[in-house]
Amino acid sequence: MPETICYILDGENPVPCDDITVWQEWMNDLPKRTVAFDRVGKIEILTTFIGINIGNAARPKFFKMTVFGGNEGDPPICTATWKQAMAKHKAMVKAATRITQREQTNQAIPTGGFKAIGCEVLANEIRFLLESEEAAIKAHPKKIKNWFREGRTIIFRPEKSSATESN
Repeated sequence: MPETICYILDGENPVPCDDITVWQEWMNDLPKRTVAFDRVGKIEILTTFIGINIGNAARPKFFKMTVFGGNEGDPPICTATWKQAMAKHKAMVKAATRITQREQTNQAIPTGGFKAIGCEVLANEIRFLLESEEAAIKAHPKKIKNWFREGRTIIFRPEKSSATESN
């Protein structure tokens, strides 16, 4: 028997679909396969069921979260389950909301005592731009869990949790 490559949702669960015509019709209905969509300021976050497994049997990936309005070159985050997809989506909305609120009120972004002059929310990290590399070195002189420095940029990468792991 050939391996199933097409899936549709039964509620929140991917199920095999061996009829390509049914699958195509189902996939053409974006609202039906949308897990969540949020717009936060200039950032749009779209999480969808993609209808195929882009992972493997041991680590399937049926859902994809894409962030628009940030770094367009950043890869989407893929997950196995609806629950994982929603958790990733909610976390990204929360991060985008905090950043947007700070930008709208023209407040410094609280990042451990330094003032960022800009920031960017990416799919798997938040980047804070400082005025100079010297300011970044002063703000981030040593290793701190989940925080990194690249030139004048301070980067926060949250830990992957087993409940929402995407790789």
